[in-house]
Amino acid sequence: PVKASIDNAFQHYACLYIKYLQILQKLETCYDCMLHPQKRQDVLLVLELTIRRVLELKHSLVKWNPPRADLQPPLPNPEMP
Repeated sequence: PVKASIDNAFQHYACLYIKYLQILQKLETCYDCMLHPQKRQDVLLVLELTIRRVLELKHSLVKWNPPRADLQPPLPNPEMP
C-alpha cells in the first residue's frame, strides 16, 4: 500500500468534493424539473444522501488541510522576557 501524504489526501478529497458539488447541482435541477411524484421522491432521497456526502467530504477537507507556514504562530523569541 502506498502511504499518502497530507497534500495527496487533501487533493483527493478536494477533487471528490468538486465532483460531488457538480452532481448535487445536476440533481437539484433534476428535482426542480421533475413532474412525477414517485420519481421526485426518489430523486429527493438521492439528493439528501448526496448532501450528506458533501458535508462528510467538507469535514475531511478540514481534517486533511495541509499546514501553511504563513499561518503558523511565530516562534517565541528566547531573548525577550
